[in-house]
Amino acid sequence: MTDRTQQRTVRLTVAQAVVTYLSRQYSVADGHRRRLIPAALGIFGHGNVAGLGQALDQLSDRLPFVQGRNEQALVHIATAYGKALRRHSTLAVAASIGPGALDMVTGAGLATVNRLPVLLLPGDTYATRHQGPVLQQLQHPIEADASVNDAFRPVSRFFDRITRPEQLLASLPAAMRALTDVDTDTVAPVLGERVTFVTDPTPDDLAVAEGVIVRADRRVDEDLLRRAPRLRVIARTGVGVDLVDVTAASARGIPVAITPGSGSRAVAEGVFAMALHLTKRLRPLTDLVRDGRWAERNVVTVGDLDGVTLGIVGYGRIGRRVGELAAAFGMRTLAHDPFSPPPSEFTRADLGELAESSDVLTLHAPLVENTWHLVDERLLSRVKPGAILINCGRGGLLDPDATLAALESGRLAGVGLDVFDPEPARHHPLFDHPDVVLTPHLMGMTRRAMTLTFVDAARGVADVLAGRPPAAVANPDWNHRKATV
Repeated sequence: MTDRTQQRTVRLTVAQAVVTYLSRQYSVADGHRRRLIPAALGIFGHGNVAGLGQALDQLSDRLPFVQGRNEQALVHIATAYGKALRRHSTLAVAASIGPGALDMVTGAGLATVNRLPVLLLPGDTYATRHQGPVLQQLQHPIEADASVNDAFRPVSRFFDRITRPEQLLASLPAAMRALTDVDTDTVAPVLGERVTFVTDPTPDDLAVAEGVIVRADRRVDEDLLRRAPRLRVIARTGVGVDLVDVTAASARGIPVAITPGSGSRAVAEGVFAMALHLTKRLRPLTDLVRDGRWAERNVVTVGDLDGVTLGIVGYGRIGRRVGELAAAFGMRTLAHDPFSPPPSEFTRADLGELAESSDVLTLHAPLVENTWHLVDERLLSRVKPGAILINCGRGGLLDPDATLAALESGRLAGVGLDVFDPEPARHHPLFDHPDVVLTPHLMGMTRRAMTLTFVDAARGVADVLAGRPPAAVANPDWNHRKATV
């Protein structure tokens, strides 16, 4: 391994190289950079204590190690950690040769089926091929290079057996791609057989790339466009293009395809998850039961959605879907949208009038200059007393100080927030109020919604490469006919 900052060679064992590499891996999501593998779990025994165990001990300041008692339980812990961190981080799990490794197979299957990242480092075979009967080895009777680790093959997204140090140069990056990978099996069929999909492009890949799919937290600027001279289409997952230089792309004649419909249903369901949580007073009722205060249950007033009025601010795809679900709950729907007027039977041209009439007010307007702090002290003074306010649109649509004041005065009975300004969210006293429910901008990131998002993004790329206009673009001035002439 070469330390390029010092321009000197550092000699490491294979295990030391693995630990050092893992300690330097990071993921970036929602503007937040975090360790991809912040720690390792495991149980040491034959086949891993002298190599990996020694490296973890020597480099414990870089990759902390936690000793466990059961390998399967450790894999479940690492999997749960990956889920809690929204797949942005996970843990490594080490085990000894034979039974220790075999004990992790079920956990591997659980993680793979649920598309959750976990890195397993099981001991494999004895280099000397000298096994002792008291060590409970599990090996093939006539194939000395076969071990229980072969059982990991069908339950893992990536499998490799390291027998030479130089194999790490390809294997470790491949393992990291598997941990953070877009579901290639979802995207590749949409792109077609003639398109090669690369999940971790190198500079050489960018130099010949004709299309790119970019996540919400990835920046597309003039520098990237310069490094991709053959680029014909950019597909952005979601609709926000804050980190995409749309002007520079348009100047190059490159459409920026977006995926406005893929998460609409998931976000709309999130609105009702929050509305039900606040209306049915789930937090105080949970505390009541947990604390053994059953006799006090009549103290908590539980509301209904049936028969109340829902006010929708912003009647685009998500707003319309919220209206559809509201009808199923027996709610009366009103809506306000100066950009895309709702049907006349329930439109309200005046936002203040909508606020005065709504028991639940939900925000789905775009964030532009005129909608910044749309919900401010003035509007909140007109809100129907006891109303619930939900924002699954854009964080800048509401003034958090004014919202907290409305809660404390009783003007608002509850607030649900999935979006914030800025993101990641900075703590605000509003977050501490007992009648506030918070989620970290993931109502539109359900498993199905994410699959649909990448399918739609891939379809946008495929359309442009085939000479068709994509379904939705962020630069409407892009001229399809001019670009295909």
